[in-house]
Amino acid sequence: MKKEEYLEIKRYGRGNQKKLQKEEKEEKRMRVVIVVKQHSEFASEAEMWKRDFEYEARKEVELIDPETIDGEMFARARDIVQYPTVLVLQDDGMVVKKWAGRPLPQISEVKYVIREV
Repeated sequence: MKKEEYLEIKRYGRGNQKKLQKEEKEEKRMRVVIVVKQHSEFASEAEMWKRDFEYEARKEVELIDPETIDGEMFARARDIVQYPTVLVLQDDGMVVKKWAGRPLPQISEVKYVIREV
């Protein structure tokens, strides 16, 4: 048990279990990924969306090209057949939300999904 947790329990008693669970839930790291073919007409739109999202949400976005070996494996594992596709993933790789094709999702919509999970 960390010293901060011990002091928290000592100060507030053991009735704060829900509070600790909420804090644990917030520690989950979410990833935002855009799967887009780098040599397509949608690549520049995906780059602009990435830049805007990183500016507004202060969260890094990963671009994956499905025409590379790793990108193809990533897309197959998540049944991605339409490009561009925006994904919100848990840190274990599980898909939380997927937006396939155009138009790309609103930045506020993706931020909402990240906050709620």
